[in-house]
Amino acid sequence: MFDISNNILMSPNQHTIMRSISCRGIGLHSGIVVNLNFSPAEPNTGIVFVYNRPGYQSEIIEGLYKNVVNTQLSTNLGKENKVLISTVEHLMSALHGCGIDNLIVEVDGPEIPIMDGSANAFVSLLEYAGTIEQPYKRKIIKVKKPIQVRDKNSSIRVEPCNSDDLVLNFVIDYEDTFIKKQTYSYSLKKDDFQDQICNARTYGFESDVDKLRKAGFAKGGSLKNAVVVAGNKVLNKDGLRYKDEFVRHKILDLLGDLYLSGHRISANIYADKSGHALNNELLHKIFKQRDCWSFQEETSKTQDNWESAGMAALA
Repeated sequence: MFDISNNILMSPNQHTIMRSISCRGIGLHSGIVVNLNFSPAEPNTGIVFVYNRPGYQSEIIEGLYKNVVNTQLSTNLGKENKVLISTVEHLMSALHGCGIDNLIVEVDGPEIPIMDGSANAFVSLLEYAGTIEQPYKRKIIKVKKPIQVRDKNSSIRVEPCNSDDLVLNFVIDYEDTFIKKQTYSYSLKKDDFQDQICNARTYGFESDVDKLRKAGFAKGGSLKNAVVVAGNKVLNKDGLRYKDEFVRHKILDLLGDLYLSGHRISANIYADKSGHALNNELLHKIFKQRDCWSFQEETSKTQDNWESAGMAALA
């Protein structure tokens, strides 16, 4: 097993995994058991999803904000407003936090498995697969001017950062519940994703479960893959992993949603009760306002050929 450290995040070069690796798990909302496979990808590929639905031609979808077609309770990719692969945010967060730039993600079902409700299982898979540095420089989106989106009492704002870091500041407020108000700040380069963020699980309220299932959601949800709040306590036998696990999970989600920009972002971000919809709206607004950002200047690409056995080829 290879340890994934902040050295990868500090590297100017792109990274992929060394070898293919697979797992299976249940979809949080679909309740369907899905096989998931990661394969190495060539430089400048980005994160590419392949839906290998049995009996149908494979669907290829780039992991980009513009391919998000639905944000109800999760971030969902598709084509022509049709959802094909749901709940990509935890996987995207793991890739962001571990510095994986290029990867082929294959699934045989309509949803990325929820695993334990956090990004921990995906990080473990990446560790076992190992990582390899590629001789091509990363492009980083450097925010130059503030941009904000709002919806009622929720908002998310991006501002320039003096360094090349991404710093996330998140506030949630469930005033009349066990969660109450929580705040957390996280630096992609200075803090430890595996220690501080990746183990934070998705959460919900016991009072909402029946309503969600009647609406076709949370069919695969359980205390094994979510923190469930009931009154002034959590129902999970082992309790919380962090006292502020709820806001840490919102940071996890935000890291995943932001990575659908296709690049790392250099910025300070302030999120106040933001969710998947606002996160995606922010990316759309950033890319529409071309004078508000630029690609960070990069050095010349290394001319050496990059080869790796078992590279996935997309026909």
